[in-house]
Amino acid sequence: MKLLLLLLTTLLMSSCSSYISQMYKDLDRAEGKENPQQSQDKFDLYRKKAQMPATSNTRQLLPQTRRSYKPSEDAQRRYKANDLNDNSNDGSLWTASSSKTDYLFTHDVDKKNGDIVLIQVMGNLKNEITAELKRAFPDPIRKKADPAKPADPAAAAAAAATPASATEEPTGEDGKVYDRISSVVVEEINKDHVLIRGRKNLLYKNRKRLVEVQALVSKKDITVDDTLDSEKILESSITVLR
Repeated sequence: MKLLLLLLTTLLMSSCSSYISQMYKDLDRAEGKENPQQSQDKFDLYRKKAQMPATSNTRQLLPQTRRSYKPSEDAQRRYKANDLNDNSNDGSLWTASSSKTDYLFTHDVDKKNGDIVLIQVMGNLKNEITAELKRAFPDPIRKKADPAKPADPAAAAAAAATPASATEEPTGEDGKVYDRISSVVVEEINKDHVLIRGRKNLLYKNRKRLVEVQALVSKKDITVDDTLDSEKILESSITVLR
């Protein structure tokens, strides 16, 4: 008898818990709440996550209530000897406190959203684009030769005359620029790195294909004439659009 009562109590509690959890799900669905979906962007790893305000990441917290204090009484300022020393970089032709403007011996390396960067396509990026095009547009599967049918002597002679090195894809010479891709700064990840994106029409298998290149680069690797070697790209993502 006790065993039967224990089983009934267990079944009743499990049914009540499942009913309550289902009720919470229905309420969340009615309010429009959805489970957060994980982003598929591979560059989310380098973005700064929003953190709750704490003393470790925020040294000074502004008060929520704004008070209008009366200005202090005007008094004659007392000057010191240190006030005559020019310790700032304002108006200097030699250097600047920030690299946002061109000076006599410094150049602007700060890139903002909308700035154009010319990517110099070298061997590594060329091979990645070629591999992505082959993955998107693979070669048609050839039919297997019928063993009962005699082989064509002309085709066999042509295959034997073709050297093995001709079928291998060239890896690309070091320092050689194969092409150029115009890109635009789409996001500033932090003060030292930006995210650029560019598109290029390429001729592949006698058809024009549109390829998009998205890359994470360092600002210091962008030259004065707004060019960037593909070998200095930190992380890249290649997409065949059509």
